[in-house]
Amino acid sequence: MVTDKAPPAIHEHLLVRNDSPNSQRPVWYIRLTVINEAVIGFEIFEVCYHDEHTNTLMFLPEGWEASPEDARPWSEKSEKTVDGSIKWDGCSDFTIPQTHFCHGAESFAELHAVIQFTLGYAHTLLSRAEWAVVIPDLKTYFLQEVPITTFNRNPEVLTP
Repeated sequence: MVTDKAPPAIHEHLLVRNDSPNSQRPVWYIRLTVINEAVIGFEIFEVCYHDEHTNTLMFLPEGWEASPEDARPWSEKSEKTVDGSIKWDGCSDFTIPQTHFCHGAESFAELHAVIQFTLGYAHTLLSRAEWAVVIPDLKTYFLQEVPITTFNRNPEVLTP
């Protein structure tokens, strides 16, 4: 049987660190996928660095072993910091496959706020949500959300 089922909706978010008044360093890329009205899937990636010459966000590939020089533009094979799913009743599954943080203890401390941000945004997408979450003030962590289109996530995909 053939169906005209639409692909799942994907919501992308980019959090930048405001290290100084004139500097924004991209640090977290979040993808939320609406699986159905009761479940949201999510992936959180740490941005390794921002290539200022191409305005491209660079990520470590899965299973990298050498150095951050292995960083590449985002792809389905980029190393995830956390992934999982969030259900309508608030139950959540988290997998943390990575133990490396490109920005050390600073990244690890921010991760809690990033997960809370992800849960809060997932809550807004779930039409059947029966739970609440307190979204942290990202400014406490010197973080701010910016439009994903501010940077090239993957120049091969975004460039015609």
